[in-house]
Amino acid sequence: MPVLIDDDVIRIEKLQLGPWGTNAYIVVCRHTRDSLVIDAPAEAETIIERLRDSNPKYVLLTHDHMDHIGALTDLRTRLDVPLAAHPADSGSLSPPPELALNDGDSFSLGDMAFEVLHTPGHTPGGICFRTGSHLFSGDTLFPGGPGNT
Repeated sequence: MPVLIDDDVIRIEKLQLGPWGTNAYIVVCRHTRDSLVIDAPAEAETIIERLRDSNPKYVLLTHDHMDHIGALTDLRTRLDVPLAAHPADSGSLSPPPELALNDGDSFSLGDMAFEVLHTPGHTPGGICFRTGSHLFSGDTLFPGGPGNT
């Protein structure tokens, strides 16, 4: 699984999981070892293994399509961390997310600050997450896909 960034502040690992090779990301604060998962396409065991040696704090969803939530039930059960998503994409999730994220919201992971950007289009509740110069866009940017972005 490729590590995209690994510096003294942040570690970002990209996992391509499930039948469509959907991206999931593991983000770790290098100072505190706190971590989060962005999207849960499939293969919960792989995601959990990649979180080893960190302190999981959240599972975040960029949107609620099936190729982004296949491992969600397992992750919620096994990690015991809150799920966070936009309210417009939360209706199909059971149980609903513990945290509702809206445009302009912010949250922390260890020493890092994250900003939430509501980017409807692909879904009504599509959101992106930005920390420093890094943006996690889910399917808001979808090379060759809907809209040929």
